[in-house]
Amino acid sequence: MHGSVWANFRHFLEGLFALELNDEIKPRERSSDAMHMSMSEQSGVHLLRVLIDEGWCARSELAGELVVSPKQIDAYADGRAAMPLDRQLCLALFVVETIPALVTIGRQLREAVAARMSVKSP
Repeated sequence: MHGSVWANFRHFLEGLFALELNDEIKPRERSSDAMHMSMSEQSGVHLLRVLIDEGWCARSELAGELVVSPKQIDAYADGRAAMPLDRQLCLALFVVETIPALVTIGRQLREAVAARMSVKSP
């Protein structure tokens, strides 16, 4: 059941944001990454690193769930690319739906991203 609910929501988000998927990675300047990352972006990247480093998920599984390439997952994790809010929301929802031990962190990220999205909305 979780898989179908998650898949439906992911498809909803893809349509809502009219996502265009590609493997292009835009490099960021290393010296100022932390200063230019929003709090929610730092949290999203932190959660992504926890999932990978602690063995909760394989990069390929995360790539499938976030609808990006494994190469893009690596770019998010090491700071070469900014993690978009919609991908952070997908990450938060994936964690809430599938990893009970990290539900609180997933919910916190979801709330932070939702707040950030409401501020960016016209």
